[in-house]
Amino acid sequence: MLSTLLRREQDGHHYLVTPVEKQRIQVEDRPFVIVDAELEDDSWWLTTNVGDRLRLGDAHRLRVSETPDGVAVPEVDIRFGLSARLGRNVFYRLVEVGEQRTTDTGRIELGLTSGGVWQPLGELPGDASGEAS
Repeated sequence: MLSTLLRREQDGHHYLVTPVEKQRIQVEDRPFVIVDAELEDDSWWLTTNVGDRLRLGDAHRLRVSETPDGVAVPEVDIRFGLSARLGRNVFYRLVEVGEQRTTDTGRIELGLTSGGVWQPLGELPGDASGEAS
């Protein structure tokens, strides 16, 4: 499994690292995809396409960033500087259970709490809550 050899270093580039050599590779967006999400007690557990399983909480937080084509999609750090995007089906599943919050700056954010930590899924337009502007 090449995924266990993959690293993202401080220069921002991705490398396959073996005990003998280090080869830079190109990754278009993120090297992994979150393919499943399960709620256990008060925490969401995410599974990547290569079998990594992690608990959303203080150590693994969602953050929203743009894909190369400019779409804002949540991602989560996995290991060795690598992160995973939420797959579309997982994103929609989490949106279904998400809640709206107004940020300190007055923006409306959709997200959920996992492991006692707020996990953002994205911003909503000001009129998304159904309130009159």
